[in-house]
Amino acid sequence: SRRSPTRHAMVSGAYATGGIVGYNPSGTPEFYLCANEGTIDATGSNRGEAGGIFVGSATSVKAEACYNTGSVQATARAAGLFSSQTSYSIKDSYNSGAVTATGSSGIAYQIAPAFTGTDVFYNSSLTVDAGTGTAEGKLAADMKTPGFVSTLDTPLAASATTAAGINLSDFGWVRADGTNGGFPYLASRARDNWAA
Repeated sequence: SRRSPTRHAMVSGAYATGGIVGYNPSGTPEFYLCANEGTIDATGSNRGEAGGIFVGSATSVKAEACYNTGSVQATARAAGLFSSQTSYSIKDSYNSGAVTATGSSGIAYQIAPAFTGTDVFYNSSLTVDAGTGTAEGKLAADMKTPGFVSTLDTPLAASATTAAGINLSDFGWVRADGTNGGFPYLASRARDNWAA
């Protein structure tokens, strides 16, 4: 398979539980070409916090070409992509997975509590909002179309970002029935078959 690194398994914990990073106390982490398609559960304590990609108290976080299609639930705070009160700069990313805060004063966001977004999308078929930031709601059915793939892929194809020696523009957004629930995923542009 020529897909980008993706996490598919269930992750559970009592406090800070993330699909890619469970807790990062400081710094300025960057996330590129990352995805979660599994279940994230942080309902083990009344302070449980979960994010499809990241949970932490870093100074700021940059992300480009990331997605979550998995279910995220936590007692205190749950977010489809990024949880915690941090400064997030997010590009060309989406959440389609269910996000639930189970505590009596719990809060949930599809993207992040607060973020700056460019070409960021969330599943408007769900009752949870994106958070405070610029993101466009799309019905789940519309997120499974070639048009949505093109909407995501156009900025990625033009991306000038390089991380760890990898040009993000070498990857593309694609979709195939039966893969990732029909939602877009990331694959290398140097491919024999997008659905491989």
